[in-house]
Amino acid sequence: MSLIDDQDITLPPVRRLELLRHIAAASFSDETRPVREWSRVGPYVVGRSHPSNHGEKLTLETMLTSVEWHAVKHTAQGEWPEGTTTDEYVADMRGSAESPFAVLHVGRDRVAYGRGQSRPASRAGICTDIQSSRAHVHNVLSEPGHHLLTLYDPSRRRIVTSYRIEAAQAAKPVDRWTNHRAFR
Repeated sequence: MSLIDDQDITLPPVRRLELLRHIAAASFSDETRPVREWSRVGPYVVGRSHPSNHGEKLTLETMLTSVEWHAVKHTAQGEWPEGTTTDEYVADMRGSAESPFAVLHVGRDRVAYGRGQSRPASRAGICTDIQSSRAHVHNVLSEPGHHLLTLYDPSRRRIVTSYRIEAAQAAKPVDRWTNHRAFR
């Protein structure tokens, strides 16, 4: 049985920390697209600084990797300060796993693909209180009651996203998972 499937499994603290570090060390998809395509699912970012090449301003034709898109998107949404680099965004995501306040979530979700189709998929995530974790999370804008949530796809071994979310809303993305468990 796997950690995601076995409802009765216990997780020793050392194994929990290994899993948190494994998720935090994962990368985003290698996918690269022009801003025009990324912007269909997020804020308008044309004119902002490129998150990996600060002298460059984003245009509709600028090619961004998945992690660059996420960094600029969450900066545009006011979660990180203007000018946050891709490295700073990733450092916060990785640092959140080192926090003693990090909570590991596992479960199954329905993942959309194609037109109107979905499939079951394993999911894992890290949810960390930002203010309590300032020794590990440095760049994300900290307001009382906000968490940093990182979602991971174990089958692809990739980060899906990482973003700041209000504490009251932080459980929603993982509570819809079937067989959801949280390890503190």
